[in-house]
Amino acid sequence: MVVTVLKKRHSLKGINPIPLVRRIREGATDVGELARLQLGERTENVGFQEIQTGFRMVTGEKIDDILGMAGKGLDEASARLALHHTIIYGNEVGQPKGQILSEPQCLLTDCVLNSLFYFVIKRCEDKLICPVYAIELYLSSCRLMGVNLSNGYLFRIVSDSGTVLDNPVTYSVVYERLRLYLSTLGIYQSETPHSFRSGCALTLALSDPDDDSRKIMDHCDWFTEGSAGIG
Repeated sequence: MVVTVLKKRHSLKGINPIPLVRRIREGATDVGELARLQLGERTENVGFQEIQTGFRMVTGEKIDDILGMAGKGLDEASARLALHHTIIYGNEVGQPKGQILSEPQCLLTDCVLNSLFYFVIKRCEDKLICPVYAIELYLSSCRLMGVNLSNGYLFRIVSDSGTVLDNPVTYSVVYERLRLYLSTLGIYQSETPHSFRSGCALTLALSDPDDDSRKIMDHCDWFTEGSAGIG
């Protein structure tokens, strides 16, 4: 039997996690021997904490976040199977930079089924809530700090020493930052970044009542109309 092992230097960090979520959600459960992070270490024998660590090493995401998005429970069997599908997907699209990828990558863009969505954001008068003003202020601040955004990621992480790195902001970072801000304001009520997807779906539905709900679902990557709150 041929054993699948994560290829050297392959990683899913910085790659849109939605296709992986779909793999885990819809992937086979009866897969025989599980794919491995290392040749001499069977995934079936790896402890739950090691699975969590290995998953984050490959994806940069927390396995409980991805399992939740895929509608799976946070149990050891689901985690092992998720790691299995992650390794296989990582071997397919996680080649080191500079190599030709078998599938397009979607970085910091709206990507559904390898399609890119472009949309216009209108400027509003109140600068406190205007997204256009906020992004302009962000770009100006980066220029003043000498951060070159002409190449690489638009939004980046900062190291412990305060250095801006050309690394993407992951889902888990956005989640923790959102929770911190809302908690500081005293209005945190278990919101997650998924709330923005719900808001996007509602905004699209209200802006054009005659629009096809299927298009809204595809744009927000909802699997069912019930998930999108449409209908």
